[in-house]
Amino acid sequence: MKKRNKTFIIFSPAFPINEDDSAWLPSLQTFVMAINKNFPELEVMVFAFQYPYSTKAYTWNNNTIIPFNGFYKGRAARLLMWMKIFNEVRRIKRQYDIIGIFSQWCTECTFIAKYVSKFFKLRYYCWIHGGDARATNTYVKRIRPASSSLIAMSDFLADEFYKRRFIDQKTLKWKWKTPATLVDILAPVVANAIHVLTNVDHTRIKYCPGCDWLFFDHTRNRSRKWCDMEDCGSRDKALRYYHRRKK
Repeated sequence: MKKRNKTFIIFSPAFPINEDDSAWLPSLQTFVMAINKNFPELEVMVFAFQYPYSTKAYTWNNNTIIPFNGFYKGRAARLLMWMKIFNEVRRIKRQYDIIGIFSQWCTECTFIAKYVSKFFKLRYYCWIHGGDARATNTYVKRIRPASSSLIAMSDFLADEFYKRRFIDQKTLKWKWKTPATLVDILAPVVANAIHVLTNVDHTRIKYCPGCDWLFFDHTRNRSRKWCDMEDCGSRDKALRYYHRRKK
């Protein structure tokens, strides 16, 4: 049986229409380039939900971009677009070994990623940012994301930075290799995301109620509650003690 190529799918609201377009989501452009640089054997496919205003697939730096032109679509047209996304994942799954779906922000992309991944039994992760915490983001209630499916800057990621010696642990000064490009700087983030997506025991990735970050539980019985007992743990215990005394 012929071995199928491993594929990594990204759900994003938009993506540049060509290599000269630097206006749309430059951080995502850098992210994709970093994947290409660090995992050349991995095929990347980007599903652009809203922009470009086209439904014709194209290539961007040898990566496949599949747009759905969903900008300002009504309810019926949006449901149709979601069905097309579902069918496109089905088509790709027949040809490739999909290692997971990575969605931009806890909005429409992650809403669809959750149900598509559940149906096809794939892993999915959402790269969250500060705007996802806004009360106006109604998708969060619909998605109800598990802490293990969220990726953010965390102590786990910080450890990866230290291991790669990009930061001096004594002075905490950056030590990027020169010349450092955005791709070089983002490389550890990409490496960490791929590592979490493919190799980490997801039941050990937990949410810290003290700082809203994620952490990896190394304890034998998986009983760790906070990212740092001396910081978040002590603060949480002190707060609970205060409330008990107040009653």
